[in-house]
Amino acid sequence: MLFRTPSRFRKTLLASLIGTALAPHSALALDFAQAPPGTVEPYVAPNVILSLDNSGSMGTMDMVNGTKSRRQVLKEALKAVFNDTTLLPDRKIRLAWQALGPFTVSGLNIEPLGTAIAASSTVHNRMRVLDTSHRTNFIKYVDAFTGDMWTPTHFLVKRADDYMRAPLNLNGPWADTPGETLASATNDNKPLGCRRNYHIMLTDGQWNGYYYGPQATYYDASSPYKEVNNNNTSYPAEDINTDPINYDNQDSNTFKAYGRAAGSSTATGTNAIANVLGNDPSVAPKDYPGFVLPDGTLYSRANSNTWLYRDIDYLTYSDMHEGYLPCKKYKLVSGKRECDDLKSGGGRRGGLISSLSDWTFKSWASPLQPASNLSGQVSPLPDYEKAPPTETFENKITKKTATLQKYWNPRYNPATWPHMVTFTIGFSKDAIPTDQYRPIGKTADVASNIGVYWNTTTRKNEIGWRKDELLWEQNGPYVADSSNPDTNNGNNGTLITPSSTLPYGYDGSFADYAAGRAQWYAVKGGEANQDMWHGAINGRGQFYAVEKGEDLKKAFEQIVRTINAETEPDRGSTATSGSNASQNDVGIFTANYVPKEGWRGSVSSEVFKSSDGTTEQAWDGKTTADKLDALTDISTRLVLTWNDTIRAGQTTPVGGAPFKWTADNANFSPDQKTLLTRTGTDGGPTGTVGANGDNRVKFLRGARGLECPASGCTPEKPFRQRWSSQGSIVNSEVWYVGAPVSNYALNGYPAFTRTWSKRKPMLYVGGNDGMLHGFTAEDGTERIAYVPRGVIRDLSKLTNPSFNNNHQYFVDGSPMTGDVFDSAWKTLLIGTLGAGGRGYFILDVTNPGKTDSTSSSNFTETNANSLVVMDKTQPPSTTTVGNDDVDDLGHIFAKPVMDDANLQRTTQIVRMNNNRWAVVMGNGYNSANGRAVLLIQYLDGAKELLRIPTLTTDTNNGLSAPRLVDISGDGRPDVVYAGDLKGNLWKFLINTEDPSQWGLAMWEGKAAGTPLFTANRGTGHSANTNSSTRQSITAVPSVRVNDRTKKITDGDLEKTVFVGGMMVAFGTGRNITKLDQAEQQQQTLYSVLDNTRYEREMTGTAPNEKPTGRVKVCATTGGACGKLVKTSADLPQAVAQSDLVQSTIPDAAAQTRDGRQFWKVNATTLNWSEKKGWFLDFPETRERLLKPMQFYDGSNLLAVSTQIPAKGSRLDPAVESCEGGAVDKERQFVTFINIMDGQAPRVPIIDGVSDLARYSMPPGALTMIVKDNRIHMRGRQPKPGGTGTDLVEEKMRRMPEMSLRPNWRQLK
Repeated sequence: MLFRTPSRFRKTLLASLIGTALAPHSALALDFAQAPPGTVEPYVAPNVILSLDNSGSMGTMDMVNGTKSRRQVLKEALKAVFNDTTLLPDRKIRLAWQALGPFTVSGLNIEPLGTAIAASSTVHNRMRVLDTSHRTNFIKYVDAFTGDMWTPTHFLVKRADDYMRAPLNLNGPWADTPGETLASATNDNKPLGCRRNYHIMLTDGQWNGYYYGPQATYYDASSPYKEVNNNNTSYPAEDINTDPINYDNQDSNTFKAYGRAAGSSTATGTNAIANVLGNDPSVAPKDYPGFVLPDGTLYSRANSNTWLYRDIDYLTYSDMHEGYLPCKKYKLVSGKRECDDLKSGGGRRGGLISSLSDWTFKSWASPLQPASNLSGQVSPLPDYEKAPPTETFENKITKKTATLQKYWNPRYNPATWPHMVTFTIGFSKDAIPTDQYRPIGKTADVASNIGVYWNTTTRKNEIGWRKDELLWEQNGPYVADSSNPDTNNGNNGTLITPSSTLPYGYDGSFADYAAGRAQWYAVKGGEANQDMWHGAINGRGQFYAVEKGEDLKKAFEQIVRTINAETEPDRGSTATSGSNASQNDVGIFTANYVPKEGWRGSVSSEVFKSSDGTTEQAWDGKTTADKLDALTDISTRLVLTWNDTIRAGQTTPVGGAPFKWTADNANFSPDQKTLLTRTGTDGGPTGTVGANGDNRVKFLRGARGLECPASGCTPEKPFRQRWSSQGSIVNSEVWYVGAPVSNYALNGYPAFTRTWSKRKPMLYVGGNDGMLHGFTAEDGTERIAYVPRGVIRDLSKLTNPSFNNNHQYFVDGSPMTGDVFDSAWKTLLIGTLGAGGRGYFILDVTNPGKTDSTSSSNFTETNANSLVVMDKTQPPSTTTVGNDDVDDLGHIFAKPVMDDANLQRTTQIVRMNNNRWAVVMGNGYNSANGRAVLLIQYLDGAKELLRIPTLTTDTNNGLSAPRLVDISGDGRPDVVYAGDLKGNLWKFLINTEDPSQWGLAMWEGKAAGTPLFTANRGTGHSANTNSSTRQSITAVPSVRVNDRTKKITDGDLEKTVFVGGMMVAFGTGRNITKLDQAEQQQQTLYSVLDNTRYEREMTGTAPNEKPTGRVKVCATTGGACGKLVKTSADLPQAVAQSDLVQSTIPDAAAQTRDGRQFWKVNATTLNWSEKKGWFLDFPETRERLLKPMQFYDGSNLLAVSTQIPAKGSRLDPAVESCEGGAVDKERQFVTFINIMDGQAPRVPIIDGVSDLARYSMPPGALTMIVKDNRIHMRGRQPKPGGTGTDLVEEKMRRMPEMSLRPNWRQLK
């Protein structure tokens, strides 16, 4: 977003700050994205487990008017759906299947799923890609499908869960290609973590079986209590439910549970065993850690949103809840072992089994594999990200409601960890819930038991201490009839069937369960038919209630279509092109890229009409690409590069040279020639023509004659097909250079300005064709191009036909220029590579020629060595070379930091306090040293590099764009603010003449190396495995002198004084790695007070002291600073999160207009005597700050443009990859907020209801122009169908005329 500050507000910082009363790593590298997001979504085939009921009741003849059995209808439905290659083409999914009990299938080895099966190469029902062979085996299985047993449905959910948790194996469900390839080397030899997993479970009735004791149906054969024989050896069998029991009833808080202290055996006689766990009832309860979801979300009983997922389990022993002991003493009855120690009169207490929903919740909530085992992570679908923050559900009879936050809304799936979604099918009326049950307890206690699934009392009885156990002894369950008005469902306890049962909707009894007015039960009896519905909710899937046989096929089809939609969203949402715009007083210059046309790029121009401020197309409607492609002789292009040859007798490289192939090493070193002729994956085509260095360089210069024809590549024409010789321009912003604009009052600069007042205006921009381009702003003709040495290693990839599907960044950073004095005044350009490489390069662009032709350009090949001043670019690498001048250089993504008063000038190219000229930058990311470093590259004299690291050693860090602040007003910066990837906001002092004293600011009571602030509110990590709450700062901070007042007590007097100091505002978020697009970490806008006071630096002795123009920090309460620094609280103070108040944006929009939404901002009153700033959490999922902020119309209002980045990938869609996640378009918002106090604009600037401060805008570049005394915010909205764009603009009121009140309480 760009904005021209009105001249009436163009004040120096000196005037506003001081006023008139001046009295005295090689760490693990970040994996950068290599293409703009939203262009491709690779398809990752999901895992689907199909679990089928083959109990005896499946033979019931009650389907299709009694003409078919349930089993027959199931077989017909499965064959129809899984034979449909339109619905399920080959390789669309990966399939495994199982049934309750065994049966013989001729020629197939069928086994129950589980841990062991994940390592088997001979079992036919294990997970395999659904191709012709696997499909044939499945249909053969369906043809033979039969059975005659009871319904131990828990086996199905346990086995499916065990199977997905099994150790990684070539034959397991996580393998890239089960049975063939475990993992690819391109993914660090780890299987993909973004593969989605689904469990489809069908049953025709309630689960049943034996529930406890040695003969239990549900037991774990691997239990340490495995029974060896029927005599008095070994231990009783352990119930299967000892693992997931009460899983959905855990709490995020630490809870008390029965202790595991060693105790003496109570065994007696030959029919008793020792207590192998050492549980001793005499030991008091102990603390056990609470349960927190993998993304850090608390699963708290106190949060009513979680009640929907809980149920009433009868108390049974488990690791999660150790309230019930395994058998310690038993007796033999008719040759069978029975427990004899937990209840008077013999027999084990009737602890019933846990629910299916416990298992489905575990499969969803507990990572199926450690994140470290997998490459990449699953990301939530766009429907979750776009969902409203809350949704209210209603019982359609009683009109009672329940409101769920979207994270807990079962319509959506927020999981970002390896998990399994469960779909359930209740097949027949026997498997469909009929009753709604009120909370457990006596009738008089029901109201107080709403939302209560546990016992909060502590007591001691015959089995020991217990607290926080379940309500297993209390009355229930009872239907929600009219006997209790608090829980009456309006239907006399009969379940209210939703409008839709395929799948089950949310307008029936759902609201009562969500509000805790109804409860789920996992008990033996008629209540179990609720469990399939609850199991689908807990597994974030859907429940299908199928009573009619003809609906079963429809249910399977809908589930498959849902899985297809979740794993392969509409590709129509992918970006087909992109752009970014740069604006100055001359016009708007827009850089474009078109992926589907060989990554063609261009720059177009619009100029302002003097009559009304609107724009019109320039250059006769042509683009820079049109101009380049019209060249008939590419040898006339001026393309330069850096020759790193060090010739005999020399100590420095050749330097600038023409980018032309020669037989000798005049232009390229031997190593560079080798790189330019590489072949294979990291190079270009092979063959006499394809591997020829001269052919390749000519291709890169724009020759088109050897490009592949449309019919396919040939040895004679092997190079990549292009739609233009100009490559994509994605992240590089166009930089305009005209006449000198810095207005320095320095010796010789006025003459320099006069000399070049008619300099030919130029546009400079980086391209992913490997070049920085320089075009004339007059007509778009190229005048110069430069190929940095850091991209030469990979340039040959541009000739490879595979590049069109495997885009890579080259010169993707944004250039900037500035006027400096180095023996003479000149204009230097500093360029960076972004994700394309490390470091920077410097060109002398003083003389492109003049518009009046009084001077010819020096842009010629013969001047290559003087035009190329320096090239410190390096290819991507995190390998140290033992030289910090190289090892501290990272990928610099930062946009140039603009002068608020002059948008044609950057503040980063400056004269320093030692009177030397330099460019000041953050070192960027993925440097070999992995730390955050402020770079000061001198542009005069010996052109040394000065580095100021924040920490001596660090990993995976880097410094972002710096904000330079001139405190004294002498034109030389004294302070630098910059953020890093770990959320630290650093302050550097560069205020002395001696640069050896430059370094990090110190804070009262803090150790050296402490930042001014650390952004640490980043909960909700998703795409990245890093669980840190640190929030990356990648955009430049904005600063304003604090102009507010506060009350203090001075002796007996209360005074109003200026707060003083500097407000430093910054936002968090990044979008540089392959996983960042999908990252859901909370991002935040902050504004914190740097309360530092300064005193003038003086030279000489009193009374003849004179100011040097520099400043010193007031670090004591005495001396010249005494009037400003009265107590230690006035000394420089770091800021903590607790020092800030919060502003918020309401969930609901205040108005909708023209298809866009508008919001208000709510702020907390800021008491400056107690607080030091404010923060605002961005309200939308994945919203973040990636662009520099602007001050609106010269006021204290920040204009904050935030994005929800597009998602997608760079890969061929046929290649399985975790890049990008589900495809989604970019969304953008603009928020106006006061940097001082976090308040909305006090003057209405947005039309509509009062106090509007935020609105949505189309994706892409935004520009602001002044027209008709309004400020027009403009964007371009893609037209439906993807052809062309429409102008979208918001016309805002200007701020009233005012002068900024000077703050003299800053400096003595």
